[in-house]
Amino acid sequence: ARDEMARSIGVKVNNMLKDFTQVTGIGNDAVVDKVTSSVSQQVASQTLQGSVQKGSWVSPCNELYVLMALDAAVVQAAVKQQVNSSYKNEKALWQQFQAQKAQDELASAIEKEFSPTPQPVAPVPAVVIPVAQPSTPANMVWVEGGTFTMGDDNLGIGGPKHSVTVSGFYMGKYTVTQKEYKEIMGNNPSNFIGDNLPVEKVSWYDAVEYCNKRSIKEGLTPAYALIGAKETWDKEDGVKLNNGSNGYRLPTEAEWEYAARAGTTTAFSVGEFIKTDQANFADPHGVYRKKTTPVGAFAPNAWGLYDMHGNVWEWCWDRYGFYTTNAQTNPLGVPLTTLRVIRGGSWADPDAQVRSYNRGQNPPAERHHNVGFRVVRPKS
Repeated sequence: ARDEMARSIGVKVNNMLKDFTQVTGIGNDAVVDKVTSSVSQQVASQTLQGSVQKGSWVSPCNELYVLMALDAAVVQAAVKQQVNSSYKNEKALWQQFQAQKAQDELASAIEKEFSPTPQPVAPVPAVVIPVAQPSTPANMVWVEGGTFTMGDDNLGIGGPKHSVTVSGFYMGKYTVTQKEYKEIMGNNPSNFIGDNLPVEKVSWYDAVEYCNKRSIKEGLTPAYALIGAKETWDKEDGVKLNNGSNGYRLPTEAEWEYAARAGTTTAFSVGEFIKTDQANFADPHGVYRKKTTPVGAFAPNAWGLYDMHGNVWEWCWDRYGFYTTNAQTNPLGVPLTTLRVIRGGSWADPDAQVRSYNRGQNPPAERHHNVGFRVVRPKS
């Protein structure tokens, strides 16, 4: 009878567990653990028939005997109560889970349907803050400083070769034109007339005076201190350089040759030979124009400077004197004579006179219709 009651209880409990598992989808083992634990607690709390003491059934060895000794109705009621309670709780949780899952799927579908397709985001370019650079004065070129070999051993007074270092400077792209000269000086002394022709028939004194007047007009510090009357400047050493000036001045002889060569080591910036379609000079085998040509009429050298060969000779700052073999930095010439250096040759001279290293000299007060000048300025 007891075996039959145990089997009957077991069958009923097992059937109830199967139903619960089918509804909730929760594994049978998990439900068995829950039901068994709860049933054991409820049964153990009741007054058991016979000599069974509270809690004595807990041992796995006598659990079956405890079940068989109990009234079937008590066990069945306890099992039903636990299963029904678990079923209701688990079903509610399952339904809640299913509802939330459906809601999430609906939201995902709506988002997929109506959300715009993500577009690739173009990278944001870096913000570049421009750094102010010193502006280049009108019609001037910045000549970066450097070291070069000045002179030529095959030219007598043009030698010997020696190493010279010059600092950077601005230099006029062109020789000063008649228009520019007249705007500052109020007159035009030239022999060949034309606004865009180089000014000529100017003395070294005239060129120095032009530099100072142009500097003052443009709000710059004059490059020269002029002492006494113009006619006595050279005799009395009346023209001195103002150190630290930012105004216009004549190039030194070293600056002029450095700029004329434009990084070359040949006789001309265009090579070892030059033709009259490259510069204005007197060539019996080419074109002899017998006059000046407009500034910039021929191609510039590699540094953007025009007419460094021919057209008009150009005054330099230096007094004329012999070179030494010593290396020099920013030389200013030698104070041995009153003659001032001229460079570049002119429309009236043969090709030998327009070489990059060729030198000439004139008294500072003389004016000739093949001598002009160009100006330079420091960086600041």
